[in-house]
Amino acid sequence: MALVPASLDLRITPIVRKHIESFITSTGRPDAVATLMVDVDGKWSIGAYYQENIDGLRPLYQEKGWPLLYACDGLTLAIPQYQVLSTLRGRTLDRTTDGYVVR
Repeated sequence: MALVPASLDLRITPIVRKHIESFITSTGRPDAVATLMVDVDGKWSIGAYYQENIDGLRPLYQEKGWPLLYACDGLTLAIPQYQVLSTLRGRTLDRTTDGYVVR
């Protein structure tokens, strides 16, 4: 069963969109989905989940009733840290010389 992305009001700047699309293409995996995560220091990062990652997380997320995939401004992102959603809603994901920022 395919996961249907939940809608999330997170805008993606053109520079971030280009970087994510380029990064996902560079994985060479047609099943790659960009991930958005934040570390304990508040630094945001982009990574990739593959189908086996998504399949491994699916049971827990379904049990908890949490979405894993989100449709954000025309991109699908896996956001495994459910607790950060309130930080992202209504905001913009951008990139500076210091990395990714949520404004």
